[in-house]
Amino acid sequence: MSMEMEIELTEKTHKAVKRWIVVHQVKKSGLSTELKKLSEDNDLGLMPWVGTAVEMVEANTIHISDGRIFCFLPLPPSQTTGLPVHIHGYFGLGDNRRSIKWPDAESKNDKTARWNQLLTCDAIPEAYAHLIMTAITVFKWKPDCVYRAWPDIQKVTSEEWQQVFKKLFSLLLVKEVFYSKVLGGKWLKLGDAAFDHPTSYKNKGNQEAVVKTMLDCCAPVVTLPPHVMKCLEHFRVHIKKITPHLVRLYLRKNTRTLESMDRKTKLQLLAYIIEDGSIAIQLDHIKCTKHSHLASRQKGEPPINWLGDFWSWFERQRGVDTSTLEGLPLIPLDADTYSGPITLLKLKKNGPSAIFKKTSSWQYQAVLNDEIASIIENIGCYIVRNQQSYLSQSSLGKYIASPDVDGVLKVLKFAGPLKITQLIKNYPQLSKQLSKYLSKLTNLSADDFTFLKQLPLFQCTNDNYPVSLNQCNTVTPNNYLELPCRRVKQSLLVCDEHSVLQFALSLGAIQIPFHKYLEQYILPGLESGYYSETESKGIMEWITNHSEYDDIVKRHRCILTKCGSLVKPCDAIDPNSIQLVLLLGDQCVPAEHYYEGRLLKHIRRIGMKAEDSISSTELYNIAKRLDSCKNSADENNVRKGGALLKYLEKYSWKLKEQVDVQRVRKSLSQRIMSLAWIPCLDHKPSWYMNSIEWFGVQNDNNLKLFTPKAVTIFENSMLIGGVMPIVKMTHLNQHLKNTFSWTNTLDGKNYEHVRCVVRQLKMIVSTTKKQQQPNLRQIQDTVIEIYKFLATSDIELVKLFIYDDSALGNFEWVWHGKGFTNQDKVALTPSLDVDLQPYLCILPVELASEFRTFFQAMGIHDKFSSTVLTDVLRSIKDSNLDKVSPEKYHADLNLACAILKAISSSGPVDDELHHNVLVPTNQSQDGNLKMVPASNCFYTDRDWLTEKLADDNYSIIHEDVPNVTARNLGLRPLSQHVAPTDDLGYDLAGPHETVINAIKRNLEIYKEGVGIFKELIQNADDAGASEVKFLIDQRSNQQVQERLLDPEMKHCHGPALWAYNNALFTDDDIKNICDIAAASKKEKPQPGVKLDLRNQRHRQTVATYPHQFQPYYRVFGCDITKDNYYEGTLFRLPLRTAYQVSHDIDNLISDKIYQDKTALQKLVLSLEKSARTLLLFTQNVKKLSVLELKSGSHDGKDAVEIFSINVNLVQQLPRCITHESALHLAPLQKQANILKATSQWMEQSKQSPPESTHLVAIKITSKLSKSTKKSTLKQHWLVSSCASNGVSFMRANQPEGRRQGVLPCAGVAALMKQSEDGLIPDPVKGQLFSFLPLAVPTGLPIHFNASFALQPNRRHIWSKATQIHDGSEWREFEAEWNHDLMTDVLCKAFINLLTDLAGIHDLFGKYDFQILWPKLDKCESDFHPFLMAFYQKVCGPADLQPAVIYNESKWVTLTRCLFVDEDISQSRIRNEAITLLNQQLYQKKVVTFNEAITRSIRKSGAADLLDKNTYDIRKLYTEVFFDCIDDISCDIRNPLVTHLLDIRMGAQQIRLFDDLLKNIECIPVSPGWRLYGCKAVNIVGSVAAVLDEHLLDRTLLTDDVMDILGIKTEVPVSEVVSQLEELIQCQNPKETLDVCKSVYQLLETKLCRSSRSDTGKEIFHIIEGQEDTVNKLKVLKMFWVYDTFVSADKMSFQWTENTMPYLYKVPREIIQYKKLLSTCGVREEFEVNDYINVLEELRHNRREHPLEPPECKIALILLRELCEKTISNVDLEDKDVYVPDNNNVLRSSKDLTFNDDAPWLQQSSHYTFAHGDVPWSHAEKLGIVAARYKKAQEFSSLMGFAHEFGQTEELTNRLKDILKAYPGGSEIFKELLQNADDAKATEIHIIYDQRSHPSEMIVGDSWATMQKRPAICVYNNRVFSDEILRVFNRSVLVVKEVMQKQLDNMALVSIQYIT
Repeated sequence: MSMEMEIELTEKTHKAVKRWIVVHQVKKSGLSTELKKLSEDNDLGLMPWVGTAVEMVEANTIHISDGRIFCFLPLPPSQTTGLPVHIHGYFGLGDNRRSIKWPDAESKNDKTARWNQLLTCDAIPEAYAHLIMTAITVFKWKPDCVYRAWPDIQKVTSEEWQQVFKKLFSLLLVKEVFYSKVLGGKWLKLGDAAFDHPTSYKNKGNQEAVVKTMLDCCAPVVTLPPHVMKCLEHFRVHIKKITPHLVRLYLRKNTRTLESMDRKTKLQLLAYIIEDGSIAIQLDHIKCTKHSHLASRQKGEPPINWLGDFWSWFERQRGVDTSTLEGLPLIPLDADTYSGPITLLKLKKNGPSAIFKKTSSWQYQAVLNDEIASIIENIGCYIVRNQQSYLSQSSLGKYIASPDVDGVLKVLKFAGPLKITQLIKNYPQLSKQLSKYLSKLTNLSADDFTFLKQLPLFQCTNDNYPVSLNQCNTVTPNNYLELPCRRVKQSLLVCDEHSVLQFALSLGAIQIPFHKYLEQYILPGLESGYYSETESKGIMEWITNHSEYDDIVKRHRCILTKCGSLVKPCDAIDPNSIQLVLLLGDQCVPAEHYYEGRLLKHIRRIGMKAEDSISSTELYNIAKRLDSCKNSADENNVRKGGALLKYLEKYSWKLKEQVDVQRVRKSLSQRIMSLAWIPCLDHKPSWYMNSIEWFGVQNDNNLKLFTPKAVTIFENSMLIGGVMPIVKMTHLNQHLKNTFSWTNTLDGKNYEHVRCVVRQLKMIVSTTKKQQQPNLRQIQDTVIEIYKFLATSDIELVKLFIYDDSALGNFEWVWHGKGFTNQDKVALTPSLDVDLQPYLCILPVELASEFRTFFQAMGIHDKFSSTVLTDVLRSIKDSNLDKVSPEKYHADLNLACAILKAISSSGPVDDELHHNVLVPTNQSQDGNLKMVPASNCFYTDRDWLTEKLADDNYSIIHEDVPNVTARNLGLRPLSQHVAPTDDLGYDLAGPHETVINAIKRNLEIYKEGVGIFKELIQNADDAGASEVKFLIDQRSNQQVQERLLDPEMKHCHGPALWAYNNALFTDDDIKNICDIAAASKKEKPQPGVKLDLRNQRHRQTVATYPHQFQPYYRVFGCDITKDNYYEGTLFRLPLRTAYQVSHDIDNLISDKIYQDKTALQKLVLSLEKSARTLLLFTQNVKKLSVLELKSGSHDGKDAVEIFSINVNLVQQLPRCITHESALHLAPLQKQANILKATSQWMEQSKQSPPESTHLVAIKITSKLSKSTKKSTLKQHWLVSSCASNGVSFMRANQPEGRRQGVLPCAGVAALMKQSEDGLIPDPVKGQLFSFLPLAVPTGLPIHFNASFALQPNRRHIWSKATQIHDGSEWREFEAEWNHDLMTDVLCKAFINLLTDLAGIHDLFGKYDFQILWPKLDKCESDFHPFLMAFYQKVCGPADLQPAVIYNESKWVTLTRCLFVDEDISQSRIRNEAITLLNQQLYQKKVVTFNEAITRSIRKSGAADLLDKNTYDIRKLYTEVFFDCIDDISCDIRNPLVTHLLDIRMGAQQIRLFDDLLKNIECIPVSPGWRLYGCKAVNIVGSVAAVLDEHLLDRTLLTDDVMDILGIKTEVPVSEVVSQLEELIQCQNPKETLDVCKSVYQLLETKLCRSSRSDTGKEIFHIIEGQEDTVNKLKVLKMFWVYDTFVSADKMSFQWTENTMPYLYKVPREIIQYKKLLSTCGVREEFEVNDYINVLEELRHNRREHPLEPPECKIALILLRELCEKTISNVDLEDKDVYVPDNNNVLRSSKDLTFNDDAPWLQQSSHYTFAHGDVPWSHAEKLGIVAARYKKAQEFSSLMGFAHEFGQTEELTNRLKDILKAYPGGSEIFKELLQNADDAKATEIHIIYDQRSHPSEMIVGDSWATMQKRPAICVYNNRVFSDEILRVFNRSVLVVKEVMQKQLDNMALVSIQYIT
């Protein structure tokens, strides 16, 4: 389908329309089999839909641009085809959807890539061709537009899109796609057109005439653009071109065309049609038409005997060369008769194209054999079968060769090597004939050698086709056939015949000796696998049988091993060497067939691998391979590891050998130290505990191979055999132990040793606990050994691993004789007489005595403290929660009594102990002992009281505890509790609270201000209201104060606060409000009445007392007098007046007056102040407003809004509440009502807990007074709420939780502020919410919301931390509930908020991920549980960690993060260290935590993972830097090394890394780098490291430091030269003089020496071995000359002139180094060439521009010096000297003229004169000719019309001869007249001039006499042509020498002419 479409683009007012031609094609038939199969592939899902499009700019004009690729939509602009059209295809795109997938090495089998390839080469060409045909046939495009749509193959560079061409052109070339202007224009097929090709014309000027003529002759001429023509040429399309022959054919058919043709066109046409040479030639009556090289005699042409006559005639023509006949067919090839047609051969230029078959001369007879003749004919040359008598060999030798080997060579050279090569390629057998024939050649020229080397004349070992010497010039040895295999991988010449061999050698071939043949060809062929196994075996048997070739065999990998690889004999392993086979494996053991016969024996003779010959590199590779399979090592690997260990023990000196890896040298021991290759002992020793695990039997990773660092030796088995692998070998030599730091005894100061021993102890403890009947004696013996080691260890390390290792927890590590316990439950000596077990233990006597000091250091007390004993009481309580045996009951009771007695033995206890101690009660029953806090228990001071009181609410201490003990413990007597007064008549009524007290207490809780609003909002929110309104009613209502229910109520009838919400209160809501507290019967009832407006009687009351309800009228739409139903709830709260405060009225609540406006305004301002967050967590209320009703207003409708709050949902995040019961609610109410959702979820707890995160906008509008403008504030908050099924859920379901009605739900909110890329969090001063804000700060950057248990003052929460009591009861549940809320629900909500923030990228911008994280130093103590729970979650198990850390564009968990310690983060290497960690530990990235965050994590007890992933200086260098130093880039490595050196050499003097610095190549250096002392700063300071000792404490430069830094004192010359090279690059050389002097001084010492000659002259010499250095310095610009550096050849000791910057005098500052100066080439004086070279340099710099004055001065100085050193101009004849001219331009002295005494010439002549300051004495030496002399030369020369050639004749003699030829007086005038006529002049004038002319300004003094004499002047009106002048000059041969000698004697014979 093809179409034309318009695309209209409109941008603002601009409109653009683009027209397109589009072709679509869905190919259904004609698909290739593969493409059809892929189109039916359902997995691929593609169809063969393609299309093309091109843009039309205007009518029939297209817009060409780089073709874009479309797959329905355009791919990126980088995806172009180079085609002039756009291409569409249903392509298979790459993963990025931005590029097409093409087949390559990785996706060659990819179906999508293959589909794209087939679509491109099969379907797209059809659509493309259809577009072009549509443009021609449908849209009638102009030809140039059509051709512009053709592809340009040069622009399509991609191989993928070049696939389009082949099929596209195959489709187009059979269509009518070529346009011809013939007959008005039409489109033609390829075969019907004649193409106007550029190569058809030798003269491009004829092209237009030829094309026009052909079109006039109705020829279908087609002219193509170059890119289309290149397409046809590229695909070698045969086209019919316009040729002279074709033009002639059309002219013959259309002769009338010539009649109307103008003359110019005819000439152009004629020139064209004769270009191919096919024209008639008349040669002495013979007419032959030349055709190619031959021509046949035609009818009517001369007879054959004419050729003989012609040649006889030609021989008689003297002086005529045969070359004049070139191109004419004059040689008969095969004619021996005079009848019938014959073939004539042209005389071909540039060599003989034919050869005689035989010669007929009696002097020389030769016959060409038929084989060679056939070869000559087949290469396009000719055989002259019969040599006719008239054909002279001497005259035709360069056209026809003689029939001998020399003649054959000439013909072959004429034919050229390509034709001969092609012939031999087709008929390879001809090469033997030709080479044998040509072997007879002798006396070859260099050209012959070159030619013959190109011919494929010789047979080759591996090719069926002959080769040339240029292809191969090496000949096999004569005896190469002795080998059992004749194949050779490389091609070699085979010369079986001696003549051919000698011929090849004469042409430069080389015959290789047999031993080199073996070494260079046969054995390398074995190495490369060229030969088969059978061939290889045969070759090796032959070679090894000849011992003379053993040395050659040793150097080649020719031994086939069992694994199929090839090795050298010295690398092959003798199968009888078990150790080597085990280490190196079968890959080096010879294959099985070597065991046959004597072959293996011969190989042993040559020399196989010795046991001690394994190199350190091989050993390293063995260890490396073992390391690579450490996780899956089999028995073979284990045996190999053991063999390697035994080998290294036997040859331990190999551990010191160096191993190069990536150009880094380290010892073998260093290389294998970090590799796992050592097997461990896999069975327990007989004396080892059977119950304890052995590491070798089972370990966590099932490893069998370990690094040397990870193992220890057998002697340490008892201490760490269960936690660390034990080396399998015993009795290792000391050198091996020292190398791997294996010690016989563990080091108690070693970090790892102590850690492993503690781990062993932990394993023993763990195993003992699991055993029912452990072997106590064996355990104690083992533990004693461990305690012995720990007792001598670093106690801090022991504490670190026992106490601080969180992985061990509360580690029970102390052996008490029957088991283990922790240190808090054991003492050295007993405190009580009673046994404290199982709660506390006493150390066995033998342990206490031997290890007392150790245990005391570990914190074990001599005796138990009161605190410990108190803990025992708690343990007793916990163990008696369930029923126990009577024995245990009495044992626990006795123990408790004993402990209480011990605690109180010293008198009354302190308050802390009083609150902590537990006592047994007499309520113990059901078989268990009940323990209660002493503060909640009483003791019986009067026995009869217990009989009277049977209330279980009282806890009375057990009677076994004496009262004195009870009193010391702080227990109260029971009598004081039940009888608070001393008199006997006490009131037994229960506690009560009056209404007044209850209100007063509530007002104290809700402080003055916003508290009352919060309570009313809370009530409305609980009732489900969505809107709350408050009204400040300032009306006094005095006119309606008469008819009230009670006259006292008038005081409450004035100003009031109204509260409205749009929910209906239930009866229970009203009851709860009224029942504030139980009213006392004695209390006088307060005024108040309840009315039910639905009751008719009550309504009558309303009517009876109308004033009572008058204030309600129209307040928020209320009208009590009419409506029985009100949609909402309305409160009226009267405001206290001044009257009520000042009169004698008992104000039991408050004296605060709210009648005045100021108090009301403060009330509203308090509401506005808290408005931003007031409705943040409300469940239903989302709109609040405050209205004002002025005094004097009639009713409520006059109220004006002064303040409002609106909460709107901006966006609900994916985390949302979906409970069905909430569907009827508005979206915001549905998501905010977490209480309702949680309550419903708990009823159906099978579902997931509800959770929601949403973004809200809070809009606050305020206008509190007329004077202030209306203000609007808008804030965004992200609120996340959730419920939990964790610990809070379980506590809520406990009886107490159900009783209090708590729900496990909570929420958090974060303030969001607008940034450039979205909303980001903004920290706030965190506040606690219980759905409304509380006056409880949290110290967090977010707000909390939850149903917290608050203390009565509502300013604190119940918590364990505060230890607050309420009366006599400790609020345990409240504290635990709050704790669970924070650690469970709030932590979950906060993490939800963080993860939702991280997950929504389009809504939130980038921010610091830590900004909302809690900080311990700011967090209030009550909320520490939340902080700790959060960080324990963040740092918890990896699979449970939340992804809340932003790290390099990704949110990740803490496990995926790295951290740097302060010693890195606060150092200068912080950036480099972070980059290093990111690069080397690429799966993790470095994150920087806020310091407060880090402290918080550590304080929360979750620092293990942080510490694990934290790198300090030690860990960075030891675990990362030195291990991967080879892979670190220099920009990272260098600063790290520098820092390491700083801390080593600075004030810290950290020696931790000394060994690493010495043993690991880590300091970056250049090749041959050295570090020098500060004395060498001038000598090498710019090219090598020089220690700045001034910045160091000299005492720090110890030998160790010097050794580490490699500081050297001896400086090599090469370093000094490098320093010099840096110096000469300096921008300000003047500042370098001191440095230069130091360098010159050293170089002079190192390079030069001097001696005295016999005459006493000092002679300078180069020190032996320094010649190359001196030669380098000679060409170096190394010598300081004030403000620059120059080379030695530019300086002289004696030079005094200022010619800088070209030539210099040696400055006095460095003259002292004359020895160095002279040695490097500084001369005493400059030479002539020095001056000439400077002048040439000046000329090159200035070219044709004038010299600057200083430059001109220098040039004149140099010319002066040059001339003074030159004796005469002969010395400068062969030199081109540049001299300034009079314009200061440097010119060659030969081009200059010296202005002597002819000043007029300077004004008018064309001469260039030398500078005026050049004197004649200098000019003469420089070869500058004087002006007058040069002018004379012009008139005495040949004047440019002729060249001196042949013989010469004296001018006077010639003139005499001329005068003799013209004897008469008038003859001379006739001659002049004839000359004028020949020149076609129409008039001539002859004047006799008798004047005498001035002679001052003439070219020479000799011309003066001619000026005085008369002369004849001849004039004609025609300009002489060059030819005429040449003819004229032949009559006057002017020779320069004759003119000079005879000019004065010419008299009247001087002839002058001007034209």
